[in-house]
Amino acid sequence: MKKTIKNLLCATAAIMLSFSLAACNHSEPAEDPKTLLENANEKMKKLDSLSMDMDISINMEMSGTDSEGYSLDMPIQMTVQMAGMQDDLMYHMNVETSMFGSNVSTEQTYYDGTVYTNVDGSKTMMTMDVSEAQQMTDVGEVSAEFKNMKATKDGDKTVVTIEPTQEELTQLMDTLGNLEGSTLDEETLAALSSLTFDSFTIILNEDGYIESESFGFTAEDQGVKVSFTASVKLSNFDSTTVEMVDPSEYESVEY
Repeated sequence: MKKTIKNLLCATAAIMLSFSLAACNHSEPAEDPKTLLENANEKMKKLDSLSMDMDISINMEMSGTDSEGYSLDMPIQMTVQMAGMQDDLMYHMNVETSMFGSNVSTEQTYYDGTVYTNVDGSKTMMTMDVSEAQQMTDVGEVSAEFKNMKATKDGDKTVVTIEPTQEELTQLMDTLGNLEGSTLDEETLAALSSLTFDSFTIILNEDGYIESESFGFTAEDQGVKVSFTASVKLSNFDSTTVEMVDPSEYESVEY
């Protein structure tokens, strides 16, 4: 059961990253949604700093063999400040999670090769090669063409919506599974294949940067059903700063 849940959550992370990187290589008019996203992704890659606010809602329903099963709600609120993205990366992340009636607060700050973590007042620090950390989450550049895409104007903003078909999702899953260095195993890919997706919405600001993303989906595998919604807001482009911590307050631990 734990492995099944892990597979579904790994699938969630893969899907989030894949849609953020999805682009088309065709040369098309600027108002084309695929071109708009491609241009926006290029702009985002050149930023040196940004802030992110994320609201995630996860609901898990598990059927029992000799009981009625149970349901678990897990809301997550996350804020991230990143700087030095083009050279010496720094970030500060705060995560608030609620599960089984308990709230957990986690703060993490990274700079100069050390990550400082504060979990409900318990402070530890460890050295970390940020390139290794990036490889853990990087599944590569995913090139995917989604037919059901459209772009509409909302004042000075542009709203891009994607409604992937099951065939397109299956093709995307095959791509993820065959990427060099991919960590997605067969069971995770099987969980991905059960996805039922709502539309994926991306809002671009007047300068063509990604201002927000939101989407939701459900997946079911071996008696576990997961409903997931996420809303991400990006701001303070090239004006975000990250404050350093006092290392003397943290206990050194091994990775």
